[in-house]
Amino acid sequence: MTNDYYEASDLDLVVRNPTDLSQASDGILDLQEALVESDIPILVQVVDWARIPVSFLAEIEAGYVVVLE
Repeated sequence: MTNDYYEASDLDLVVRNPTDLSQASDGILDLQEALVESDIPILVQVVDWARIPVSFLAEIEAGYVVVLE
C-alpha cells in the first residue's frame, strides 16, 4: 500500500478463503454487487486470492493491509 493518490485512484480488495487459499471464496459476487450499488465515492475492485496469478502474489504479500479477519 502506498500513500500515492490521484483522482482516478481505486481500492483493490483481495478476498481469501480462510480454510483453503487455493479455493475460491464464497460470496464475492454478492460483495461486488453491494459495492457497485453503494455510495462509496471510489472504485473498489474485489479479487479472489485463488484467482490471482502466482507472479503477482509476492507483490501483494509485500504490501498489504488486513481489513477484516
